[in-house]
Amino acid sequence: MAHEILLYHCEKKALALQLALGVKMPVVIVNTMMCEDCHNFFKAASAYFQKRIECRDGRLTHVFDDGECTCADEWNSLPPKKHIPFIISDNGKTVKLKKVLES
Repeated sequence: MAHEILLYHCEKKALALQLALGVKMPVVIVNTMMCEDCHNFFKAASAYFQKRIECRDGRLTHVFDDGECTCADEWNSLPPKKHIPFIISDNGKTVKLKKVLES
């Protein structure tokens, strides 16, 4: 059941990978607008793991902390922008996801 939660959402997969790797302050950068499910998942994860989690979706930067988001849940009212390549970032170093999975 847990793997089904991650099945179609790249944001969740990137966050799960960073949490599994022990990243202290996860940063996820995606090329699509966050959906409501992912937004709620990140809020819940920030509260459960007691971590500050950042997600950049090409339109804005969401900062999740203690179950809240800096966008005040108004993320869905903004129009989408141009897509960017899918990457994850840790401690200021940007790494393509493919490179992380190959190592």
